[in-house]
Amino acid sequence: MFSSHRCRLWTKPPTLFSRTIVLETIQVLKNLYGDLRNEKPKAPRFKIGDVVRINKQKIHFEKEYEQNWRRELFTVYEIVQRILIVYRLKYLQGEEIKGTYYEAELQKVVDSGF
Repeated sequence: MFSSHRCRLWTKPPTLFSRTIVLETIQVLKNLYGDLRNEKPKAPRFKIGDVVRINKQKIHFEKEYEQNWRRELFTVYEIVQRILIVYRLKYLQGEEIKGTYYEAELQKVVDSGF
């Protein structure tokens, strides 16, 4: 059932893996990154209903004096708790946007002035 080809990461064929190797790997990862299950969830920076802008992705050599944020305004309608919190957005008119956005990609708008 297992292949006899060598694994790139372990440089051994999968048939030589044993329970001890897997347990050792788990212990090494816990030592490096800690036990993520025991971490307290971070409080989200934005609340549901907050008006935000999305960061504009720039090409490498694009001019810097242009705006870094899109002009469209969006509202946060869902907060997804993961290791890094992500947000689901919708237009002010109510249409949902596909995908999720990290906190670093969003900027809260207090008074839009539009």
